[in-house]
Amino acid sequence: MKHIVLALIMMIGLSSFAQPGQRIAAKKCIRRTTVVIMHAQKKLKENKVYTGNMVKSVRHQRYARFLFRQGKFLRAIHQSRRARQLAFLVIQANKGTVEKGWELSKDENPAGAPTDADLEKELPADTENKTDEKLAGEDLKDIDVEEKE
Repeated sequence: MKHIVLALIMMIGLSSFAQPGQRIAAKKCIRRTTVVIMHAQKKLKENKVYTGNMVKSVRHQRYARFLFRQGKFLRAIHQSRRARQLAFLVIQANKGTVEKGWELSKDENPAGAPTDADLEKELPADTENKTDEKLAGEDLKDIDVEEKE
């Protein structure tokens, strides 16, 4: 009986450590993606090549932030990863270069991740009908998590 109780205590204790690690990884992922999106926005303003990927990137990032605040850290990482991939496309379409430090880490691109199509389906309905052109001049302060969060 002692062994069963001890095993349960250890399992509960170990599972409680997984969440803080995911939280830190999600926060880091969202913050890194924010840097990439801001650079994509700068390039979009300069070169004005509107592909629709900026809108998609920002929608995924805003949803990642929402998921983070809900405590759904792994899902937040997946959504932020997709946002960053789309921001890379915006940068490239607008004659920019993707810096090496912006590449996805192993934590940000885990095995068994959902497909891009699955991540698209997961997004809430778009009620704002924004365009790349509108987002080029918009303040995107709502795509990042605060240092204290």
